[in-house]
Amino acid sequence: MKLKCCSLKYIFAWTVLAALLLAGVLFFMLWGVSKIINSQIKSQSQLENNTDQWNRFIDIPFPISFGVRFFNVTNPDGVRNKNEKPRLTETELYVYNMRINKYNIRQDSSEEDSITYQRNLTFEYDESSKGKKTDNVTIINPVLLAALQITDGIERLAFAGCLKQLFQPDLTDNIFITASVDNILFEGLNFAFAKDSKLGVACTIVRTKVLAIAENLRNIEHVDNSDGNDYLMFSIFNYKRSGYKKEIPDGIYTINRGRSNIEELGNIIRWNSKPKIDKWGTRYSINNDSCNRVNGSDSTIYRPFLHNYEDLYIYSTDICRSVKLEYKNSDARYNGIQAFRYEAPSTLFRSSTPNPENDCFCTKSTKDAQGNENCYLDGVFDFKHCIGSPIVASMPHYLNADQKYLDNFEDLKPNETLHGIYLLLEPNTGTPLQARKRIQLNSILHKVPLLTSITPDNMVETVFPFLWLEESVDLPEEYVDLLNNQLFKKVTLANGIADGLVAVASVLFVIILFFLIRKLLLRNRTQ
Repeated sequence: MKLKCCSLKYIFAWTVLAALLLAGVLFFMLWGVSKIINSQIKSQSQLENNTDQWNRFIDIPFPISFGVRFFNVTNPDGVRNKNEKPRLTETELYVYNMRINKYNIRQDSSEEDSITYQRNLTFEYDESSKGKKTDNVTIINPVLLAALQITDGIERLAFAGCLKQLFQPDLTDNIFITASVDNILFEGLNFAFAKDSKLGVACTIVRTKVLAIAENLRNIEHVDNSDGNDYLMFSIFNYKRSGYKKEIPDGIYTINRGRSNIEELGNIIRWNSKPKIDKWGTRYSINNDSCNRVNGSDSTIYRPFLHNYEDLYIYSTDICRSVKLEYKNSDARYNGIQAFRYEAPSTLFRSSTPNPENDCFCTKSTKDAQGNENCYLDGVFDFKHCIGSPIVASMPHYLNADQKYLDNFEDLKPNETLHGIYLLLEPNTGTPLQARKRIQLNSILHKVPLLTSITPDNMVETVFPFLWLEESVDLPEEYVDLLNNQLFKKVTLANGIADGLVAVASVLFVIILFFLIRKLLLRNRTQ
């Protein structure tokens, strides 16, 4: 009696089942595995309470390197009195460890899928830096040059007559200052003390005017010790720290949590309760909305599932504008992990245009080196409307800037690798692997008529750099391992299981197909 299981009908049925099994395994491998992995990435990426992602977002678990290099002026007298080109020596990198955590956290309506928060930044000097924060450097005097910019003719004369009295004890009436690194950056240089018997009536009036002007300047604080002995304090970056005396310029962020749409994760919905700011544009420019629009992320979180045809935007409160990072390639690697590379375009700080109506960043608020109200050339960005002070920004060493700005300096050597802005992101999870954010700060050195004692006739006129900043991130090894464990090892395991299933299903299909063919051949012979 013939076994039914070995009949042609049954072997054919088993062959069909094996083929369906193989097709199902192939489908699982090609679509199901990625679907499962993507689902896990989505659940681990969105800002859901009491998750690892939430905890890392609220309190970034490792510091960001906040490094500064100064341009130490080695021939200050020659610049001031002999029309010499400035000779600059770039200092060592002075590094502070910057930590970021969020506070005043408010979870908004589920319909908007948003969260609102503020950021707290703390800075601790990295003692492993080659330089010491007590080192003295000689740089251009940004306070004096700012004062000459923001006062009119009569105010300037009155101000100049009181400089020696007002600028005591830490500043000077010279266009150069020598001070410690930490005092310039954070701890502050004090001036305009209230109880100074040398002031006199006229200079007391000038001091009152200076205090009123200082209210609108981000880098100058009015310090009142409640004993009548108030004073002004100048620092470059103290506004970034908690305890800043004025309104915190970093503001209030409302961003998307990514629960409803993961591709919106981290996008800023509002900043200070508004989708736009009102810093940029003139009555002549027609693209004011594009300059004032707040878009992109706050640079601490990025969405997963990045596309290689999209650019990124980051909103920077330091310069009050969104910055575009252009996708460059997918060939970058960081500790063996493949990454998308993004770079700031060469036109980041305005590209000169013959059409003023298309240049809403040209505010003409800071006079140029000749004392004229003009738009700056390529590579220099006037952000007085942002910080109140007439300081202009550029890339370090005037990278991508008009040659005019380099002509007065022999010691500046722009280099894309050393001075450019870039970001490496793992494309599946949006994890930042490595980043370099760089910017140079410059004052405007120009001669002021009737003030030759301060700005002599033989003084050089130029856009004068005094420091450049580098914020850098390199994902620590433990988080590289975590990324490998949470993503790549699971992908490898899933693919291994899928490959194993394909192999088993293929072998099974081949064996059954062999029996089917053999059965058909035997049947033909008998017939």
